[in-house]
Amino acid sequence: MPNITGVPPVSPSSVPSGTGVPPVFPTPSTPPATRTTPPPSTPHLNFPTSTAGATAPAVLLAEDNTSVREFLAEALHALGYSVTAVADGQAALAAAR
Repeated sequence: MPNITGVPPVSPSSVPSGTGVPPVFPTPSTPPATRTTPPPSTPHLNFPTSTAGATAPAVLLAEDNTSVREFLAEALHALGYSVTAVADGQAALAAAR
């Protein structure tokens, strides 16, 4: 093996198995900021409430990632929406017709 500018060559047999390098994370010089004011209100997030006999608002969910699609569908259903979940845009167009 060639010697790279003063670094002696190392044969694979001279490196012990199980050698690892522990991660080192920097320590922040100042503590994280704390919120002194309450978070802003979100009046635009008016989630439906369950009302007996009422029709749930419908959502058409198009997501190609199965895990994400299932998670979002369950979350929306738990919030009271009627969810139609599809895997792609063409399926969404077909479901919307």
